[in-house]
Amino acid sequence: MDPTDDRAAAAGLPPVDSFDLWPLLSGANSTSPRAELALGSAGLASPWGGRAAVQGLIQMPYKLLIGELGENIWQSPVYPNASTSWQDNAFSCGDAGCLFDIESDPSEYHDLAGEQPDVAARLRARIAQLQERVYDPWRGGDDGAACAAASARWGGFWGPFEP
Repeated sequence: MDPTDDRAAAAGLPPVDSFDLWPLLSGANSTSPRAELALGSAGLASPWGGRAAVQGLIQMPYKLLIGELGENIWQSPVYPNASTSWQDNAFSCGDAGCLFDIESDPSEYHDLAGEQPDVAARLRARIAQLQERVYDPWRGGDDGAACAAASARWGGFWGPFEP
């Protein structure tokens, strides 16, 4: 581990996005040093054309989500239980986004994008800025050979990776 990030800097990579959260966690400070939190996705249905993506942003008290989102459910306070049914409900926020006040609406039922378009636009612009720096290397294609090899050699498990 290189806490100074010297090797990454020498390779021309941006600095690590990191904050010391110990003062907050230990109770010495009641405010977080982080002013925003980017939410990423694999980009499969993002507005960024299938690339790794920043698909959401939290700047308290707001959270903006953009694009197509999967695995969405509203659950009860105690989960799982018999009252909650699991369905992979696709949820579309589109390119305009869905805006929530997560302090007053922690379950994200009320989309505020139409009521507060200025806030949604500001967060969308910040997401576009963050997207410019997303690390998205080519990870190769999927020809099925890796799955077949894992199934044949390791009984369906991935690894061990050393021969």
